[in-house]
Amino acid sequence: MIHTLIFGAGRMARSMLSLVSEFPAIKPIAIVSPVAPDWKNTETVVPFFTSLEAAHAALESKPDLVIDFSLNTGTPIAAKWCADHGVALLSGVTGIDKATDELLDQAAGKAPVLWAPNLSFGVNLLAGLLRQAAPLVGSETGIVIEETHHAGKKDAPSGTALHLAKQFSDDNEISFVSHREGDVVGVHEVRLSFQDESLTFRHRAGQRRLFARGALQAGQWLVTQKPGRYSASDWISSVIEERDRGANGQA
Repeated sequence: MIHTLIFGAGRMARSMLSLVSEFPAIKPIAIVSPVAPDWKNTETVVPFFTSLEAAHAALESKPDLVIDFSLNTGTPIAAKWCADHGVALLSGVTGIDKATDELLDQAAGKAPVLWAPNLSFGVNLLAGLLRQAAPLVGSETGIVIEETHHAGKKDAPSGTALHLAKQFSDDNEISFVSHREGDVVGVHEVRLSFQDESLTFRHRAGQRRLFARGALQAGQWLVTQKPGRYSASDWISSVIEERDRGANGQA
C-alpha cells in the first residue's frame, strides 16, 4: 500500500480523490494545504492538515509519496520536506524557478523525485514521439506549436507547449500560437513543414481528470524507483517496456 499525502487542495486534489478507486495500491492519508479545501472530499474522506509536519506528526501511517499540486511557492517546501524524510515526490506544479529546480535536484539525492509540467500520459507520449523525430528535423524545417486553453489561463505559451518545444534542437526556430477561449481543457498541435509536405501531431485533453489519473499512475511508478531525478519520459518509457514484456510473454 502506497500511503500518499496530497499537497494542495485545489481541483487536482479533488480529481485524484475521485479516481483513487482505480488505483487500489494507493491510499490517500491526508490533504495538506495552508488553505482548507472549498469542497467536501466525500468520495474518499481523508483528514486535512495545514502543513506537512503537522500531518507527519499526527498520522499513524507515515507517507511513502507526496503528490504536489500546490503552487510554485509550495514546491520548495515539499522538496525540502521530502528530502528530510526520504519520501518520494511527484510534482506537477508549473512555473517553477531555477532555485526550486535546484531544490528538487537536492531532494533527488535522498528520494525519487519527478517533476513535469504536464502529467497527461498522452502529452508525454507525444513528447517522446517528437524527441524521436527531432534528429531528422533540419534547421530549415518550419515548426509551429499551437495551443488552446480556457479563457482564465494567463501564461502563454503554455508550459506544455514549451515542454514540447524542448524536444527539438536549439537550431530549430519554433513559432508559438496561443488561444484562450471558453472552458477548453487543453489542445496542443505541433506542425512540421517540409518541402512540399507537412506533418501534424495533435493532442486534445477531454477532461481535467486525465491529469489526475496521470499523476496517480506516475506516482505509483515513482515509489518503486531508487533515489534520483526522474522525468515523465522515464515513466512513459518504463510503461512501454512493461507492456512490451507482457506482449512477449515475459515475466
